Amino acid sequence: MTIEASVAIVSALIAGSVALLGFGLDSLIELGSAGIVIWRFTGARDHSEAAERRAQKLIAGCFAALAAYLLFDGIRVLVSGSHPATSWPGVVGSHLARSSLCRCWPERRTKSPRSSTPQQRRATLLNPGSARLRPPASW
Repeated sequence: MTIEASVAIVSALIAGSVALLGFGLDSLIELGSAGIVIWRFTGARDHSEAAERRAQKLIAGCFAALAAYLLFDGIRVLVSGSHPATSWPGVVGSHLARSSLCRCWPERRTKSPRSSTPQQRRATLLNPGSARLRPPASW
C-alpha cells in the first residue's frame, strides 16, 4: 500500500492530476486507518468505548479532509480549465492496484435472503467464508 501511494502521489504531482492524487492520498488514509484499528485493539483499549469513539473520529476526520481537499482542488481545476498530463506510472499503478484487489477478493456466494435467519445473515457478515454454498449431505 505504501508503494501504491508513493507511485500515485509522485505521478499525480508530475502530471497535475487531482484524481490520481486523491487515489494516492486515499491509500495513505487506508494505511493510517489500519494503524488506528491496530492501536484500538491493543493494550487496555480493547473494551474501551472512549478509544472506539476516538478511533472512529480519527478515521472519519481523515476521509473528511480528503473529501474537502478533492472538492476544492477539483473546483480549482474546473475553473482554471487546466487538464492533467498523461501519467503512465499512474496508469500502471492504478491498474496493478485494481487487478491485485480483484485477485485477492474471495468469491462469495450466499443463500437467498429469504432462506436464512437473521442470525445466519449476521454470521455471514462477520465470517464471509461461512456463506459458501455447499451441496446437501444427501448428494
